[in-house]
Amino acid sequence: MAPGKAIVCVVLSAVCFSTAGVFVNIIDLDLWSVLFWRSAIAGSVFFISFVIGLKYRPECRSPANVREDLILATLLSGAMVSFIAALRLTSTAHVAIIHATLPLAIAALSVWLYQVPVSKMEWLICVAVATGVAIMTSGSQEAFVILGDALALVMTIALAFFTIGLSRRRRSRSRILTLSCLMTAVCSLPLAESLEPETSNIVLLASFALIQMVCGMWLFVTGSRSLTPHTTALISCLEAPLAPILAWICIGVIPDAPSFVGGAIILIATTSFLARQRRATVSPLNDQSQETT
Repeated sequence: MAPGKAIVCVVLSAVCFSTAGVFVNIIDLDLWSVLFWRSAIAGSVFFISFVIGLKYRPECRSPANVREDLILATLLSGAMVSFIAALRLTSTAHVAIIHATLPLAIAALSVWLYQVPVSKMEWLICVAVATGVAIMTSGSQEAFVILGDALALVMTIALAFFTIGLSRRRRSRSRILTLSCLMTAVCSLPLAESLEPETSNIVLLASFALIQMVCGMWLFVTGSRSLTPHTTALISCLEAPLAPILAWICIGVIPDAPSFVGGAIILIATTSFLARQRRATVSPLNDQSQETT
């Protein structure tokens, strides 16, 4: 996939991911029940896609890739479960701040493990994004809980390794996402309080699963194949400022002043990064056209 199209996929995935706050607020269920139903519904869709793909994609039948896909699925499932558990044990602000270090973590791991080059400007943008999230959550007065923060750190590290692993070779998206959803559903089932939701909640849960999980993860996995891991993570940070904007538009939750300031910093940092990426992909094409003429 061309880098430009891959960037569009990851941007759209960030838009899909940012709908989580809206759905969580309007679905009248506990978080573990929401996680179970979202995983079960999305996993069913991914499984159907996987069965269809067995006929057309050789990588779906490779034993070596099965083992690696299982590891990636475990990392993604661990991140999702850790995220919900962290929200229960520490403040949303702390979870957001720790998660904001994801681009920095991915960049550092990429350099350490695979010697992937990261420019000074990209390091600065990573720091700017983390600063923006810290400002967005600076007004929180919720309590500090070490275990919850530790789980948020586990989530961030798991997502870092998952994103790096996706970029290493061509993999079966459906198999990874099916396995991940299955693991997440199994882990959340014992903690779910409501396994018989009302009809209205079923409709909302299905919409949540299809928009935020199926579309979001599918676009994310598709786009990340053609981008460096830290590039994918930086673009995904658009989710942070988009989430309160969507909550404001859809359910009338007005962001506070720190959210506006921090969100503006993140938007400026990520859009400047995207502009640099755009120029980097367009320039070689212009050079090539000049040579041919």
